[in-house]
Amino acid sequence: MKTISLSNIDNDIVFGSVYGLDQIWSENEFSYSFIGNPRSDHGFMYVLCNRIHVVYKNKTEENFQKGDLLYIPKYCEYYIEFLDCEDEIYDILVNFDIRNTSGEEFKLADKITCVTNDVPIKVINAMHEIADVSTNLKHPCIRTSKLFYELLDKLINRISLPEMLDEDKNPVFPAVYYLDNHVRDNVSIPELARMCLLSESTFRKAFKSYTGMSPIQYRTHIKICKAQQLLRSTTEISVQEIAESLGFFDNTYFYKMFTKFTGFTPKQYRKQAMKKNAE
Repeated sequence: MKTISLSNIDNDIVFGSVYGLDQIWSENEFSYSFIGNPRSDHGFMYVLCNRIHVVYKNKTEENFQKGDLLYIPKYCEYYIEFLDCEDEIYDILVNFDIRNTSGEEFKLADKITCVTNDVPIKVINAMHEIADVSTNLKHPCIRTSKLFYELLDKLINRISLPEMLDEDKNPVFPAVYYLDNHVRDNVSIPELARMCLLSESTFRKAFKSYTGMSPIQYRTHIKICKAQQLLRSTTEISVQEIAESLGFFDNTYFYKMFTKFTGFTPKQYRKQAMKKNAE
């Protein structure tokens, strides 16, 4: 396979067969091997455990850490071990194929490569959405392809223009970080603006420019993403308990927002996810 650059893709290159998943492993199952069984597709992996250890077929080794976005080439043979896992989801994985219009295959690198260790929130959200659509829509192909090209656009911008997208330099990053890590809180917009040392009007404009959403929309988006994760991973917590744990104290409003964002009621979503897990 020829190697192409992510920042210089010809017009005849097509990315297809897109499929994503949040990798949730069984208890005490922290590794898998493609040695003797080469990987059948390319992949972007966003690392959520504290670190991973990779051993290639030729016995060379590499380590990556939480927050790395990795590219994994098709046909790669390797053993991977997830270490220091604090959460049930070890990574977000988006698989895909790369060909030109004549069917010739391409790759982005010869081995597992860290594309960036400073992943924009827009890219992470896009990967979560691809995983969710892949898992829960009956015919996800068109939707996942659209989302994947949007992800590529965000990623290429990240690689090409890092000085414009550094989170720690963005004035609204403190608010984004707070919302990501305090899902249950319903902090007010003026409080978020004060975290960023901005007036409320300036904060609203800057936040929308950075995330593509208003602060209220983003907060709800984060809550719904967490709700999806909980609904997929367990049946022991009721829908009402999940809603309350995420700061939705009006169950009707939670149902309304969840259905608006996902196209399913929470119960429908859980039923489909459990059926998928059982297959």
